[in-house]
Amino acid sequence: MAVCKRKPDVEARGHGLGLSIALALLVAGLVFLGACGSPETGEKTLDTVSEPGVTQPPPPDPNAVPPENQREKKRKERPINETTSEPGPSTPKPAPEDSEVSAMMNSDGSITEIRVFRSHPQIARAEARWMEPSNKDLKVFLRNGKILEAKTDKIPYLHDVSSELLLQIVGIKPTSRSTNR
Repeated sequence: MAVCKRKPDVEARGHGLGLSIALALLVAGLVFLGACGSPETGEKTLDTVSEPGVTQPPPPDPNAVPPENQREKKRKERPINETTSEPGPSTPKPAPEDSEVSAMMNSDGSITEIRVFRSHPQIARAEARWMEPSNKDLKVFLRNGKILEAKTDKIPYLHDVSSELLLQIVGIKPTSRSTNR
């Protein structure tokens, strides 16, 4: 009796090998998913493997304040002038009547314009603090040392106002020399 040796079919062997690999991957995946499950709650978690001697950070506290709130809390606890100070006036810019004007923002958010007169016979300096866009507190510092104050809505910007109008607003009649420019 003759025994006939049959050669395995290449397609059949390749198909069988592919099936074996697919089954092996499926089993490995199921084992992996089963190992990640937490026995207490049934939740799936991923455990990290650390090198010996390396410590892992503690798990986050569920009652902890979120990081952005911690920053806000530290900012509020910090004294106001610890690292920041109130900014000074901007660089003076030339203005009419031999004067210069600058502006600054106060700590309360209001804007103060400052105009310094170099050669005016009566006015040394004027300050306008914006309470609202059209309402301003005006302070006029006279050369004789007096400080006069008034509330006004007649000043759009301190840069554009004549010295005559500033004196009229605070109740002083301009001298004849102050009208000469």
